[in-house]
Amino acid sequence: MSLKSTEARKLAIAGIAALAALGTAASSAQAATLTQNYSCKYPIIGAQPLKIDIDAAIPTAWGVNTLTNDFTIDAVAAAGGSTAKAMKLLGATSIEGTSKAGATLNMPDGFAQELSVPISITNWTRASAAAPVPDPLVLTASGATPPILFDVKGKANVTVNSLSLNLTARNATGQAIPLNPVTTDLDGKAITPSDSNPGTFDVPCKLVAGAPTKLVEITVNDGNAPSSDTQAPSTPGTVATVTTATSGSLSWAASTDNTGVVSYEIRKNGSFFAAVKGNKVSLPGLAAATSHTFEISAVDAAGNKSTPRSVTFSTPAESISTALTKYTAALNGTAQMKTLITGNLPLKGGITADMKTADGTITADLKLNNSTGRLNALGFLPVTAVVGFVSSGKTTGNLSTAGVLTTQTALRIKLIDVKLFGALSIAGGNSCQTKSLSNITLKSAANFDPIKGGDISGTFAISDLNNCGILTGIVSPLTAGGGNVIKATLTPQI
Repeated sequence: MSLKSTEARKLAIAGIAALAALGTAASSAQAATLTQNYSCKYPIIGAQPLKIDIDAAIPTAWGVNTLTNDFTIDAVAAAGGSTAKAMKLLGATSIEGTSKAGATLNMPDGFAQELSVPISITNWTRASAAAPVPDPLVLTASGATPPILFDVKGKANVTVNSLSLNLTARNATGQAIPLNPVTTDLDGKAITPSDSNPGTFDVPCKLVAGAPTKLVEITVNDGNAPSSDTQAPSTPGTVATVTTATSGSLSWAASTDNTGVVSYEIRKNGSFFAAVKGNKVSLPGLAAATSHTFEISAVDAAGNKSTPRSVTFSTPAESISTALTKYTAALNGTAQMKTLITGNLPLKGGITADMKTADGTITADLKLNNSTGRLNALGFLPVTAVVGFVSSGKTTGNLSTAGVLTTQTALRIKLIDVKLFGALSIAGGNSCQTKSLSNITLKSAANFDPIKGGDISGTFAISDLNNCGILTGIVSPLTAGGGNVIKATLTPQI
């Protein structure tokens, strides 16, 4: 196998692997299709479904020892589950970033090479933070591979096996929204951050079991006679740049050619970046505060390539949002009393929280409505109790990278009224309350999705009572004690 052939194969793998997931240009012919379903693990919302439809203009036959044209590919990625509502919760108005798609190019002689290649994802935007977010959130993308040389006749194929994303979500002012990073993949393996930018977040994905992986099979045959056209297109004209901290675009004056320009090849810092049909290319996923050099070459149908036009520019520093995300949810559940008064008290209320998305820290106002429960005193006396809950300060907590929601609340508990047999009032009043605060820690299971909501639970103790009337000494021992259980469900209001 020649060095030239090996290097050409590696270039082809790079382009196909990247663009089979998400790419950067336009295509026409649709010679190969593939639909894949992934589960992708996002910050805050955890694992969510992602469907990718690939249409690839990769011919099913090509001549041996003949350098191919660029292979153009279109892709549509539909992010389902809680993704759209998460965008609304965060106040995000755009998403941009890069992808790494793992692919395998299997050649007729048994040569196989696996490679994970970064590419750019087409920027998605909405008009404002108040505008609706499509559900599923659809990202369109397209692109092209570099040329490839097959030096052995037979059957070759391309498979797509894996996907990971590195994204930036931005608010209406263009600031990056920092998110508590994902630290493990869907198999529980530790993730090494792909960069040090606090404005980006990694999203590991896992192919759903049984999903197809073959993108295309190519028959390498004798092929056709090579083209007689040897005239290269003219050099592209002056390049105009538009940039932000991590994205931008290039546009240039079109080249001319005796048979016509079919595409433009763009190289970034010397490496293949994209091939486009028109004279403009988007540049999402750039590093902030960095100098970037791009080269643009025109290509005709015979594969002749022009002298490149070069442009160098620097991106500004990233601006990171410090705004807190507002989160509200209704709370419904029960408090199971385990003292000398036993039974269930219904709980109903709500939580209004400020979430620091960079680390999952939560500061909230918890409101619980007065509750009336039918209980038993000493195991046999029927008691009807009206109980009030008064928060002392803010509820605090955290949504961990493992998706565990934990909150801490200090409450003063009041016995507003206690009736024996549902009729005889024996204690209560607005001043009848616990001497000490009840400190309540509530915790969810792993993978709590704040968009869908879920269950939280914990235990708490009740101290002795004060100011409950002449029967305080009798009622207080009945209610005081630990081991009481709260089970509740949070229902988000997004």
